[in-house]
Amino acid sequence: MKACVAIPPIRDFYTTPHRLSGLGAHAVHQLLIKNGVQSVLLNFPAMSKKGTALPLPDELGYLKPFIMETEHGPISFFTGYRHFGPSFESCAGMIAGETPDMVFISCFAYAYAQEAVGLAAEIKRKIPDIMICAGGAGVTVSPGYFSESGKIDYILTGEAEISIPRFIRNLTAKRPGNAGIPEVYSARMHCSEQYKKEAVHTGPEDMEPATAITLETARHVHVSLTLSRGCWKSCRFCSNHLTHGREYRQLPKQIIDSIISNLPSGKKLLINLEDDNLLHDRKYFLSFLRKVHDSGRDALFSAENGLDYMLLDGPLVRELAGLGFRQFNLSLGSMDESILKRENRSAALAHLGDMTHAVHGLGLPSIVYFICGLEGDGPALTCETLLFLHRLPALTGISPYYAVPGIRGFEERGIFQGIPPRLCAGSSAWPWNGTMSTQELITAFRLARLVNFCKKKSLTAIEQELMDVIAATKNLHTIIKEKNSMAVVPVESADSSMTRYLLGRMFE
Repeated sequence: MKACVAIPPIRDFYTTPHRLSGLGAHAVHQLLIKNGVQSVLLNFPAMSKKGTALPLPDELGYLKPFIMETEHGPISFFTGYRHFGPSFESCAGMIAGETPDMVFISCFAYAYAQEAVGLAAEIKRKIPDIMICAGGAGVTVSPGYFSESGKIDYILTGEAEISIPRFIRNLTAKRPGNAGIPEVYSARMHCSEQYKKEAVHTGPEDMEPATAITLETARHVHVSLTLSRGCWKSCRFCSNHLTHGREYRQLPKQIIDSIISNLPSGKKLLINLEDDNLLHDRKYFLSFLRKVHDSGRDALFSAENGLDYMLLDGPLVRELAGLGFRQFNLSLGSMDESILKRENRSAALAHLGDMTHAVHGLGLPSIVYFICGLEGDGPALTCETLLFLHRLPALTGISPYYAVPGIRGFEERGIFQGIPPRLCAGSSAWPWNGTMSTQELITAFRLARLVNFCKKKSLTAIEQELMDVIAATKNLHTIIKEKNSMAVVPVESADSSMTRYLLGRMFE
C-alpha cells in the first residue's frame, strides 16, 4: 500500500512558518511507514510563503469596513485575504502523480476545515475511487463536519498513535477500516456529535516524536518539535485536551536522544518548542536543552506557545538564556482576577514585570501575550491591560478570542451548525462572547501594535510623522501608500472611546 499524507492549503489573512510545521502530519507519515505503508508527505501551505490574493469570503464580509487595502506600517490591520499553497486543483494533481492507494488529510485547526474538505473534493474529482481519510486536531473537535461533507471516507480522531496502527491492520486484514475502532468514523456511519469528549491517548513509550524542518537557508535551519503532550489544566479557551487528553506525558529519554541525534548539523539551528507546558518539569526541560548543547550543535531556542511566567525566576531566566533561549514568549492570559478565576488560571503582575526586566537585562527580547474578548472582558479592561504592558520592557502580543467546538462554554456542537469554520480563527475577530464587538477587537489589535511601535528605537521619516500625529491628536492614525508616496491618515473605523482613553493616557 502507498499513502499520501497531505496538509491542505490554508486561507487566512496571514501565516507564519511555525504554524506550518505540520508536526501531526509528520507523525502520521512516520507511523504509516512503521506500519508497512509506503508514505509521502506533502505540506502544501509551506510551498507558498507569500500566498495568493483572494477576494474576502462572503462570511467575512463584516470585516470590510475595517480593511484598508493600501495600508502599510506599524499600526496596520490585515490588508487582504490570501490562499497559502498551490490551488486545490494543483494539489490534487500532485497527489495523483504520487499514485497513492489512499490519502490522509491533516487538519491541524478547525478554522481550516473548509480548506480540508475543499482539497478532498478536488481529489475525489480527479481520482474518484481513492480512499480519503482526515485527522488532526481540527477533525477531532468536530468530526461531524467532515463526515457530513460526503468527500471523506474515514474520519480519525484523537492521537494518531492510537488510530493509525488499528486502521492499517483492519485494511490489511480486509476488514472495514473503522471496524472496532472507536476513534475512527466511516462516512457511511452517523457521526454523532455526542462522542466522548475526553480523548483516548497513548502512553509515553508509544508517542511518535514529532519534529519538522520548517525553513532552511544557507546558514540556518528552523526546526519545530514537541517534548510533551496533554494538559491537566482547565482553561476555558483551550482545546488541547480534546485531542491529547488531560494526562501530561513526556517523551522518554531514548526518544529524546534519538531526536537530538537526528537534528541537522553544520548550520545554526533555530528550534521552536511547540509544547504548552515546558516549565512544568524544569529538570526534564533543562536536561533536553543541555543535551542539545552537549551534542555540539549550534542551537538557539524559542517557545512560540509561551512559557508560564509564574514558573520562572531570575536564576532560571539566566540559565535558559545561557543554554540558548533567544526570545521569551510569556503567557499572561488576562490581568483581571475574576476572569482568570473563571479560566482556572492565576496571575502575579509584579512577578511578570520582574521577569520581563530580567530578560531585558540580559539583552534579550520578550513578548507578553494576552487574550482579548474573553467572557467578562471589555474595552476598558483591554485598555488597562495595554497600559500595563506599555510600561514593561517587552512587546505585546494580542490574541483575539475564538471558539472551537467542545471547549468550555461551547460543548454543544450544535451551536456550530451553519457557522463557517473560518469564523473560529482569531484573525476573523468574531465577537464570540459578546463582551467586545468586532470593531473593539480590531481597535484593540491596532492599539497593541501602537504599544509596540512606541518601543521602536529607530524610526523612518514617515514613521516619525505617524508618531507625532498620533501624539498630537490623540487619535489613531496609520500609513497608506499612494502611488509612489506614503501618507499618514486617520483610522476612521477605530472605536473612538477606546482610542481617546488609551492615547490620552499614553501621551499625557
